Amino acid sequence: MSIFSLLFGKKTKPSIMSDNLSIDMNQLGIYVDNTHFPLPCDISLLKSFFGDTRNVRTKVGMNYYWDNTGIMCYTRDGKTVHTLAVKVNNSDLSTAEDNKMTLYKGRLTVNGMDWESVMRRGKSTEFFYRITLGNLSAVSEYGDFMDDTVLSGVEITSDSTISDNFESIVDEYGLN
Repeated sequence: MSIFSLLFGKKTKPSIMSDNLSIDMNQLGIYVDNTHFPLPCDISLLKSFFGDTRNVRTKVGMNYYWDNTGIMCYTRDGKTVHTLAVKVNNSDLSTAEDNKMTLYKGRLTVNGMDWESVMRRGKSTEFFYRITLGNLSAVSEYGDFMDDTVLSGVEITSDSTISDNFESIVDEYGLN
């Protein structure tokens, strides 16, 4: 890198660390500390809070990763966020791109309660738990398909195309 590009190049805002963050997912969307992010929302809102992202184009849109935070989101059009995910454990479904993220280390709740205990009360499928939060859904997949004792984290979505059928998710996100 040249001195010119160091002095005059595009400045990036690194993503924040998650250690002291508090995230609550509920029927209104996502609250990070005291900042509300409704779903769907524009990616610029999340970038202004979390910092710069690593962007990965997929078959169905764009994924944005805040690698230092353990948080990512999905968009179909590259700007409208319908799903935000928080990764607390690795998963059999994790892609190589997902594995570049660190794990979220802050406080994570759903409806103000411990995320894992809330998710385990949801509808159980062969691979994940799902609960309804008003017009939104929260999904928590098993970290290991053969063992439901470890959950990978939780994602909240306003995307009505996500179904309870695991095969549709595999097809939609190209996981096969």
